[in-house]
Amino acid sequence: MAADVATPFQQLRINKFAAIQNGQFVASFKVPRSAGFTLIIPNADDFLTNNISIMTPDNKVLDASNFAAFGVEFSQFSPDNELTAFLATGNSWIIKFSDVIPGSYTVRGVTSSAKSHLPIRVLVKNSDIALHLVIGSPSNIPMVNHHLPISVLMVDGDLPYINGNVSFEIFKDGEALQHANIRDDGVYPDYQANDGTYSTLFMPLSAGVYDVLINISGRNKNGDKFEAQIFRSFKVLQDNVYLTGKHSEVLIDEDGDGYNDALMLEFETGGVFQEEGVYYITVNLETNDGRTLVAHQRIESPEKKFYVKFDGKYLGTLDYSGAFKFFSIVIEYNDSIIHLNQSFGSTSYYDHDSWERDDLLYLGNVTFEPIYSADGRFIEMIDVSFEVDTLPTAARFGYSATITTVGNEHVGVYGNPDIELKKGINRITFSIPAADFAKLQSNTALKISQLTMYPLIKGGNVISKRNVATSELYSCWDFRGCSTAENAIPVAVDDEVTSTGKAMYIHVAQNDYDGDLLKVSDQKKDNFGTLTQWSIQFD
Repeated sequence: MAADVATPFQQLRINKFAAIQNGQFVASFKVPRSAGFTLIIPNADDFLTNNISIMTPDNKVLDASNFAAFGVEFSQFSPDNELTAFLATGNSWIIKFSDVIPGSYTVRGVTSSAKSHLPIRVLVKNSDIALHLVIGSPSNIPMVNHHLPISVLMVDGDLPYINGNVSFEIFKDGEALQHANIRDDGVYPDYQANDGTYSTLFMPLSAGVYDVLINISGRNKNGDKFEAQIFRSFKVLQDNVYLTGKHSEVLIDEDGDGYNDALMLEFETGGVFQEEGVYYITVNLETNDGRTLVAHQRIESPEKKFYVKFDGKYLGTLDYSGAFKFFSIVIEYNDSIIHLNQSFGSTSYYDHDSWERDDLLYLGNVTFEPIYSADGRFIEMIDVSFEVDTLPTAARFGYSATITTVGNEHVGVYGNPDIELKKGINRITFSIPAADFAKLQSNTALKISQLTMYPLIKGGNVISKRNVATSELYSCWDFRGCSTAENAIPVAVDDEVTSTGKAMYIHVAQNDYDGDLLKVSDQKKDNFGTLTQWSIQFD
C-alpha cells in the first residue's frame, strides 16, 4: 500500500488482467515507439502458465521456438532477495523486446489456474510518455468529508501531454465508489486546460484505506497509440486537528537562577483532536548560519495542544545570538502524517547568554608562579592557579590537582576539600612546596595531569580535566635540597652545572678548605656570549 502523497515521474506501465477461458488466457496491449519493453507473466502458485506466444503489430507470431531469432529474450525469473523482487514478487516468465514496433501486441498462453483473470505487466523502456501521480498535497492530507484532489501529470518528451484520455476509478473494500473520465480541457473537475494535468476530486465519507485505479490512453507526438495503468492505495483519516500558523514562545526558568532552562513553542490549532490515539510533533529550527536543531514531543489526545521544548543548556552550547527560523514542522497521528512543512516564520531574538548553563565552568587561565626566598636565591614554592566561573551567589566546592613531571613522574596531589566561591569569576590557587620538587633531583617542567572540582551543593556539576597545563622548565639548582641531581650545587672537583639564565650561587665555604677561591675552567658560552657551562676545581 502506498501511503505517500506523491510518486515520482515514471515510465509507462501497463497492467492487464488477461481473461482465462477453457485453460487459456489472452490479453492485448498498445506500446508506443520506445527503446523496448518487458512483459512479465506469473508462473507460480495459482497462476502456473506455459505455451506462451505473442502476436506483434505486423502479425508475426513469436514463441519459445523463435524468440531468439527475433532478438527477444525469454527466461524464467525467481526473486532471491529484496533487490530483485521489485521486478516480480514471485516466479514469472520474463520476455524482453528490444526492437519495438509501435502498435498492438497480443499475448496468449495456457494456464492451470481456476481464476477468471491472469495479471500481466508490461514495463516500457525510455518512452517519451511519462506519468506522475499526486494524491492530495502536503497541505491537503486525505480526510473524511474533505475534497481530495487526485491528479495525473503527463509529459510527451519535454512538453505537457494534453491529448490523453484518463479514467479514475476509486474503491474501498472492493466496492466501486466513484468513476470519472477526464480530459485536459479545464472542465470541472479538471483545473486548467492544456497543462498536461488531469484532475478529479473525491470526498471520502469514512476513514480507512482506499484504492484508485487510473487507466490512460492516447497517441504520442509520433502518432503511436499507447496505454498505461496506475494503481495506488491511500489512507483517509478522520477529520483531525490542524495548525493555524500561529505560535507562542514560553521561556522556562525552573531553578530561578535567571537563566532559561528551556524554550517551549506552543502552536495554535483548529479542527478536532481525536478522543483516542497518539500524536507526534517534530519541529526543526535553523540558525542564521545554517545550523539545524530538532525537538520531538509525544502528545496524548487528551492533552489537546501541540508543543515542543528545546533544552536551554543545549541552546547555550550553540554560542548563537539571534532568532531561529522554522525549518519544518511535521505532525503524525497514529503513524500517518497529517501536517507537513507549514511556514511559521521565525522565533523572537535570543541572546546566547540567556540560556541555562552549568553552575561551575572551567575557564583555565592557568599560571605557575615561583615564590622566592627572602634573599631571592631559592624557590621556596610554586603557586599554581586557575580560573572558574560559578553561578550560585555563594557555594562551597572541593577540588584536587594531581601534579606530575612532563615525563609523568608523580610529584604530589594538592587541593582543598572545602572552599567557598562567589558568583562570577574566581581564581583558585594551591602551592607546590620546594621539597616536592627537590626530591625529583632533576631539571623538569611540571604538569597538571588531572584536575577535578566537585560541588558541595545538591545538583551541581563536576569538572574533570586531564593534561590541563604545563609549566616552564625549572632547574633543580633553583630549589633547596637538590644535592645529587644533574644540576645540583657543585660540591666536588669537576662537578658541572648548567645555567637556566638565572643568577647561580656556589657555596664556596663548604668546599674551599684552604681558603682559596674556586677555579673555573672549560667554559662554554652560547651564541650571545653568555657563560652557560663550566667546570670548577678546588685549588
